[in-house]
Amino acid sequence: MAQQLKDMGFQASALEGGFHAWRDLYQVEPIREAA
Repeated sequence: MAQQLKDMGFQASALEGGFHAWRDLYQVEPIREAA
């Protein structure tokens, strides 16, 4: 059970990291085009 929770936590953190990376790219693009 502990291993399963550990795997779920790893997947959640990886998903959150990917979301932040995508959000940062999405926010940077309009700024680059405006400049």
